[in-house]
Amino acid sequence: AFGDVVTPASRETFSRTFPELQDTGAIRDVEFELVSKTGEVRPVSISATAVRDEHGEFVATRSSVFDITQRKATELALRHSEARLSAILHTVAEGLLIVSAEGEMSFWNPAAERLLGLTHEMMAGQRLTPDHWQVRDTFGNPLPFDQWPVTRGLRTGREIIGEQIRVQRPGGDDVTLSISVAPLWDASRVSGVVASFEDITAAVECARAVQQAF
Repeated sequence: AFGDVVTPASRETFSRTFPELQDTGAIRDVEFELVSKTGEVRPVSISATAVRDEHGEFVATRSSVFDITQRKATELALRHSEARLSAILHTVAEGLLIVSAEGEMSFWNPAAERLLGLTHEMMAGQRLTPDHWQVRDTFGNPLPFDQWPVTRGLRTGREIIGEQIRVQRPGGDDVTLSISVAPLWDASRVSGVVASFEDITAAVECARAVQQAF
């Protein structure tokens, strides 16, 4: 019997999908774990159709079985790779943002929250608009929205490296950032940008103090 050659978890799947096969006449791409005579567990994907007699009564199934061992191994490796990448992005000192073409922030790391003075909950409700952000050049002059590094990157699709801006944080203090922007492409359209930035406030103030001294 089929239940004798699958794992306990797959027996539950079988008990759920077999009545569906009898009722609807077909199942598609249902995953099971088969157990070989040597005890090896092998994942498979099964599609099946019901075979009925002349009275319409269910009598058998016609099935196709595909070994998906390699696909499962690839999915597992991808999950591990994504977990490692996530760990790296969440521990780097630079702030990282992914902003969509519509101005929505789809990703940010803890460093971005810290540098911008925003909590995770506050970041989740943010959009890139002049109503939510006060951005200035390094001399303190308001920077027009279409000249912000991120909006320029979205508009032009060009990379921006190490541009300096001042951003007002919720507490009212300014932080000077060195920001780089790289476009994300969807075919021939810019679908968003990745922005990385670091706090250079202390370095800028030190440079100004040296200039004033001489």
